[in-house]
Amino acid sequence: MTYKESKDILETIIKAKKILINCHRRPDPDSVSSAIALYSVLKKLGKEVQMISPYPIPEVVGFLPFSEEIKVIHYKEFNFLDYDLFLILDSPSWDFVTGDKTSIPPKGIYKIQIDHHEPREKFTDISLIDPQVSSCSEVLYQIFRDWEFEIDKSTATALLSGIIGDTLCFKIPLTTDRTLETAATLIKAGADRQFITDQLFARMPISLVRFIGEVLYRLKFEKDLSFLWSAIPVDVFDNCGRPEAAKNQTANMFFGSTREGDFGILMVEEEKNKLMVSFRSAGRFNTEKIARELGGGGHRDSSAAVIEGLQFDQAVEKVLTTAREIVKNEKKYH
Repeated sequence: MTYKESKDILETIIKAKKILINCHRRPDPDSVSSAIALYSVLKKLGKEVQMISPYPIPEVVGFLPFSEEIKVIHYKEFNFLDYDLFLILDSPSWDFVTGDKTSIPPKGIYKIQIDHHEPREKFTDISLIDPQVSSCSEVLYQIFRDWEFEIDKSTATALLSGIIGDTLCFKIPLTTDRTLETAATLIKAGADRQFITDQLFARMPISLVRFIGEVLYRLKFEKDLSFLWSAIPVDVFDNCGRPEAAKNQTANMFFGSTREGDFGILMVEEEKNKLMVSFRSAGRFNTEKIARELGGGGHRDSSAAVIEGLQFDQAVEKVLTTAREIVKNEKKYH
């Protein structure tokens, strides 16, 4: 058995009658894929299950089976007491679940956390967290093996989509031999790797192409500190057509893979005085240190933060000042 918690989680699920599964704020392919994979397994166990999300599901994952079953909700208005178990995936903190820092975890419902991020707070009754794994989908695959559950084609497709999405087609350092073995097993179970890769990475709308052009036009490189950055104000983002998932897709393409820079920062003002920040590296710098200092989090090579309540220039300067200070300290002690 890979995880000692797997048995307790299964026993809790079997006892439950009505179950919730989340997609986290601004859901990415791993968030949606892991929710769908778990949903498909629980439905086969005869459970009444509802997937929920605080944001609409990106079109890029619309090809996944059961994606139309995900319900967009407002967490402060949702009646959790209609359910007796909440399975919380791919989320290191409650605000990561809801996208609302003022929201608090609901009482009266048993909560189980399954994740691969470094934990930021304790907010569930059971937590299964493996930060050494590529994705929440890979964690779920190991749990399903612990349960001795036979994975069908639709579940395999969802799991492989999450793994491919979070590893950027197996590029990140957390891609291990076990990750590749898992992917091979899922392909044998019927998942189409080429189709998934094409859906997630090879079909860019024109609005995204325009956005990428603006990002590259504004690109700056801080040679002494070995990082690059670009910042997009809200009016430019609007003029590009506000492409869906633009920040993550662009950051994944360019900001962790330049030869000269140790890491990159992409900042997008998606709303007035609300700056979304993405950090990427390729094993050369721990970006999570910067994200955490700014109130965010994530992984060494992929992390994020949100700066609210500051004008665009002020928010950008706050991010850059924090990054510069942390990089200088790192260089000082190495």
